[in-house]
Amino acid sequence: YDHDNDTGTANLTDNSNTAILNVKSLYGVEINGIAASASAALVDNLVVAPAVSSGGEVSFRNYVWNTGNSEDRFNLTFTSDGFPAPHQIEFYRADSVTPLLDSNGDGIPDTGILQAGQKLDIVVKARFPTTLADTVTTNYSVFPQAQSIGDSTKTNTVEDRTSLILTNNARLVDLL
Repeated sequence: YDHDNDTGTANLTDNSNTAILNVKSLYGVEINGIAASASAALVDNLVVAPAVSSGGEVSFRNYVWNTGNSEDRFNLTFTSDGFPAPHQIEFYRADSVTPLLDSNGDGIPDTGILQAGQKLDIVVKARFPTTLADTVTTNYSVFPQAQSIGDSTKTNTVEDRTSLILTNNARLVDLL
């Protein structure tokens, strides 16, 4: 160590004082629809899927980012749900088959442990009722939210939006 910033004096080579450094944990989360960035831009917070037919299933790909400086888990919930009743909405892992479960015992599905800067690719699946028929284009949205378990005040939300394929209100059936 060059203690006096002078090349004419000898550098210190012995250990002297030991300093203990504790880095305070800062928690942060971003949930969006962009795989490449934890950006909080407005365009990243809207995921639009193609229209589906009545009774159909739609999938939205979202990404949960740990924007803090230490490992954390993130509870996944829905802050708002504008889908027509009855319907079903669930969180899945990136394979679209494995449901996300509760890994810390609080009864809420979560990401499991994510290291600082790490992201988790998740899929939100929604199933429309078979009895619904739209005659005008109507958008349906659900708002998944990621909440830090390390600091519950740190939350972020994304909007997942789709619509139904338009159909006639009256359905005709031929009987033989």
